[in-house]
Amino acid sequence: SGLDVAKHQKARKGNDKLWRENETKKALDASFAIQKKAQKIYWGSKSQKTILKIGIHYGRVIAGVIGYHKPQFSLI
Repeated sequence: SGLDVAKHQKARKGNDKLWRENETKKALDASFAIQKKAQKIYWGSKSQKTILKIGIHYGRVIAGVIGYHKPQFSLI
């Protein structure tokens, strides 16, 4: 599960660069597989292909509510 960090932390000790490369490759492989599947999906009049763009961020993320007058949840 995504919340079980302890096992991953133990596995990557001393091998941080290799771990990052493997996780990045997994993210890229998954995004290509999703795009390939999406290309087979048609919508509307069945003549419109689904176009899907996927952005991948790897690194630290700061998440929280931002804004005084209009608070909104944001990822930075």
